[in-house]
Parts: sequence; structure tokens; C-alpha cells
Amino acid sequence: MERGTRIISIFKQLLSKISYIFSEIFFPSRCESCDIFLSDSNKNSTLCLSCTQSFYSAYTPMFTCSLCGRRIPELHCSAHPSAIPLFSLFQYSSNTPKDLIFAFKYRFFEDALSPFFPLIKTALFEYPELNIYDVLVPIPLHASRFRERGFNQAELIARIFSESSTPPLPIVHTLKRVKKTLHQAEIHDDEKRKENIAGAFKALPHIPPQTSIILVDDVFTTGATTLEAIRTLRALHPKNILIFTLFRAQ
Repeated sequence: MERGTRIISIFKQLLSKISYIFSEIFFPSRCESCDIFLSDSNKNSTLCLSCTQSFYSAYTPMFTCSLCGRRIPELHCSAHPSAIPLFSLFQYSSNTPKDLIFAFKYRFFEDALSPFFPLIKTALFEYPELNIYDVLVPIPLHASRFRERGFNQAELIARIFSESSTPPLPIVHTLKRVKKTLHQAEIHDDEKRKENIAGAFKALPHIPPQTSIILVDDVFTTGATTLEAIRTLRALHPKNILIFTLFRAQ
């Protein structure tokens, strides 16, 4: 019995080594941004050392106006007093972070999101204004899009935000995607984007009135999707809303 257990253990170790050698020969680890082979000391990362430096250099967290894109240090835009504030970590023009989000969303490589996680934690420490809200509401995917992708990127970002906050903010699915739409990234006309997303969401009564909401998504470009979600959320009479994304257009 003991001899048989030892043989099975040796066999498993051998199989693991063979699997590792096979993957290193036929599927060597590459940087998700520049595509070079990763060194042995860096092969468990998603980026090479150079692109890792580029990634952290591009980190520019700030509050901006969701309508005009101006920086608003006090969560208030003088030009648009009623605009919802946006907090984001990067500009969308930042190449290395953009490569990661592309790999994550369109090649379904979930590990490409991992370099963003420590920066979400850093932002929560650096900006105490992010800690005054009651709940996190991720932008939902349509059921068919979720089946296709296997995950909701906004949900994953919200989870990291929740785990990094003190106390952990609850994630509430008070929005439902009720309309299947075209990919917004494939539509380049702003008005057509608004038409595409109009009526896409339904508000569910999972929160009481006067709740402070952080609406979570990965990218804020024209804002059509996020602003339609906010329009829908207003039916629940929230106290205030903040948009939290990894990327902003400006």
C-alpha cells in the first residue's frame, strides 16, 4: 500500500515536470504588451520588466468631470455643477495598460487584470474620498455576452475594490442588462453609441433611497454606457454617485 502511494506520488511529480517542460517549449511565457519572451525570474508575470516600469509610470489617478474631462480636485466641476464625478487610474492612450485591458477583454486572459489590483489598493489609500460611499454597483453584461466571455470585467474590478476597502464595501447588483447591444467599441459615432445603449438597463430595488453609489466599469471613453446606467439608477433616488474606472478617455 505504502509502495503504491509512493509510486503514484513519483508519477505525479514526473507528469508535472513533463507538463512544465512541454509548456516552456511550445507555449513559452511572453509579455502581454511587447510580446518578448519573459526571463526565468519574471515568467510568472504578465509583463516584462521594461513594460512593468512603463505600466507604473502611466499611473495617473485623478477625479475628473464626466462631461468635460477637466480635473476636479474637490469632486465638483465649476463648468458642469450637476455632472457626476469620475475617478480613474490611467488615460486610455497609455499603451502598456491598454494592451493589458485588451488582452483581458478580447482574448479572455483574466491574469492580464492582475497588475491593476495593487494600484486600486493604492488609490484607496491615497484618496480617502473613495471611502465615503455605501455600495459598489458594477456595470452588468447582457447574459449572452457573459456566457461568451465567462466573466464580467466590472464585477472583477468591484471585487478588488471591495476587498481593498475598510470596511469592505458591499457589491450590489441593482442594475440588470435587459437589452443586447452591439459592442460600443465598434461604434465611432457618439450619437449612435447613445442610441445603441439607450434602454439597455433596468434598475432593481436592492438598495434603499439615499444610498451613496460607486458605479464600476473598466473604461470611460464617451461615457454613453456609464451615463445611461446612471440615468437608470436615478429611479432608485441615490444620495450621490461616483464613477470608478481603470481608464478615462482624456
